[in-house]
Amino acid sequence: VVRDPNIPVLLTRIKEVAKVFLATNSDYNYTEVIMKYLLEGNSKPGGPKKPWRSYFDLVVVDTRKPLFFADGTVLRQVDTNTGKLRIGTYTGDLQHGT
Repeated sequence: VVRDPNIPVLLTRIKEVAKVFLATNSDYNYTEVIMKYLLEGNSKPGGPKKPWRSYFDLVVVDTRKPLFFADGTVLRQVDTNTGKLRIGTYTGDLQHGT
């Protein structure tokens, strides 16, 4: 995986005018490691330095694409401190990345 220092800048600019989401087939633990590598340790000098989840309005892991987009799949909430999945019903507002 090659880091590109323009990715954090690009995502910041897109988020200023649109919603940004990440949908990946990878599990949360892998996504956490790779996105930290790509976004948190890779900003241009003077560029934004912030947690990787803050670049996205919504992060969906274990999506099982293309099934996710065609028929839908079960969504589970991830405890971002432990990586554990919580199965159940969530009816609140979307929780933005921090």
